[in-house]
Amino acid sequence: DILANALVTPVGTSNIFGDEQLTVDVISDKLLFKRAKECGLVRAAASEEEPWLQELNETGDFILAWDPLDGSSIVDCNWSVGTIVGVYKIGEKGIKYNGADTLIGTTGRQMVASCLALYGPRHTILL
Repeated sequence: DILANALVTPVGTSNIFGDEQLTVDVISDKLLFKRAKECGLVRAAASEEEPWLQELNETGDFILAWDPLDGSSIVDCNWSVGTIVGVYKIGEKGIKYNGADTLIGTTGRQMVASCLALYGPRHTILL
């Protein structure tokens, strides 16, 4: 609901990659961090908007990395935009949790799952 009513306007900041942050980027990112923390399974997460790994649940088994709203600059045109999420498992058959540096040097081959959700005239989710 909150995103459906949000204006697509600049918030006056840029992310670390130099992209101008829009209201919908910031709102999407906050929602994803909130849900990841609430679920209890996510140890830590990072995003395009907040690229520093943030610990969410000390006992969580997964690390998430996401782009909360890829293509947000074209959302006003009603073109498709999406959310991209990478999932890493912590533990014996996964990666070693090393605090804020855990994802440095990891590769896509170490992901246990990924998700792409497309929003636009048609909605599609790929797992």
